[in-house]
Amino acid sequence: MTHITVPLEELEEAARDLDNVLSLLETGTGQLDLEQMLGNAPDVMGAARTFDRRWSDGRKQLIGEGKKIRDKIREATQAFVDTDNHLAEALDQDKK
Repeated sequence: MTHITVPLEELEEAARDLDNVLSLLETGTGQLDLEQMLGNAPDVMGAARTFDRRWSDGRKQLIGEGKKIRDKIREATQAFVDTDNHLAEALDQDKK
């Protein structure tokens, strides 16, 4: 008989860890006071604002994609559990 081992605990841990990362990305940091940090340098300020705007867009995309991955991990974990339960029930029925 072939034995298949699915690391359910590791999958659940990965989903929890991803939740922690997503939480950090969602809360982020407050608005940065770029002028106070960088002084009155127009070129540097323009580049910093562009980066901040792009990072904000990228962060939103990372959060969306991360949630999809987390949800798929949870779906896969549940599918493995359900399959294992159904197979166990089938084996129990065969024994009767």
